Amino acid sequence: MNSTSIPRVFISSKLNRQFAVITAMFLSVLLGIMVFTVTIISKENSNAILIDMAGRQHMLFQKHMNEVLLTSQGVTADYTSTRELLRSTLQALMEGGSVVLDPETGEREIIPAVPTEEILIKLREQENHLEKVIEFADDFLLLSPDHPEFRRKLQALRAQNSALIGIANDAV
Repeated sequence: MNSTSIPRVFISSKLNRQFAVITAMFLSVLLGIMVFTVTIISKENSNAILIDMAGRQHMLFQKHMNEVLLTSQGVTADYTSTRELLRSTLQALMEGGSVVLDPETGEREIIPAVPTEEILIKLREQENHLEKVIEFADDFLLLSPDHPEFRRKLQALRAQNSALIGIANDAV
């Protein structure tokens, strides 16, 4: 046996082990990055749905107002289902739960509760103000368009609805 062949085998074996360790470390780092990325994307998707639902509230407030106005003019509009969607989405935003993503198809998604106390306070303020708007709307709908109080009640309802939209925008 050649005396130089032993150190070569020993060196080759040592290099193979070092290469294997470096490869294992590299793969571990890649796996860690992949897990981190998937976690972040999942969290961002959840936040996107929360923001979408909070923004949708703004549009639903406008829809509710339009439906109330149409109803006051004798046009059939389903403002009660809009109210229910507003209330259920608001509850889910505050406490977490199931929300309707698409009212036409009934597609639903589970969302987490709001992430901060500050947003929760805004949503509770929104909830309280929504109930006031509903009360104003119900009183307004009792009047006929030719009633002397109709215009004044309409202005009060519009002011309350504008305030509610402002609260909703702050929450988003």
